[in-house]
Amino acid sequence: MAAVVGSPRMRKLESALIYATLTVLVLAFLFPVIWVLGLSLKTRAQVFASPPLYLWWPTFENYAAVLARSDFVRAFTNTLIVSTSAVLLSRSCSLLYW
Repeated sequence: MAAVVGSPRMRKLESALIYATLTVLVLAFLFPVIWVLGLSLKTRAQVFASPPLYLWWPTFENYAAVLARSDFVRAFTNTLIVSTSAVLLSRSCSLLYW
């Protein structure tokens, strides 16, 4: 068994710094996703309001408008066909070299 180097206090401090750094990185990477999700729940007037609105009542009108468009279902079906074909082709090629 390997010997543990450093005092328990230093290990706790190091662990706390690692977790703080990871927390900051996670927040930095998730911020754009949360921001875009928030924008999708705003109306067009709220998106372009000056100064920006940070508190608002969410609306699902944008999602209803996208789903009501007739070409959405076709585009989604095409996406499923292309992605499924790519996965199946990749899996079959990988089985050849296994």
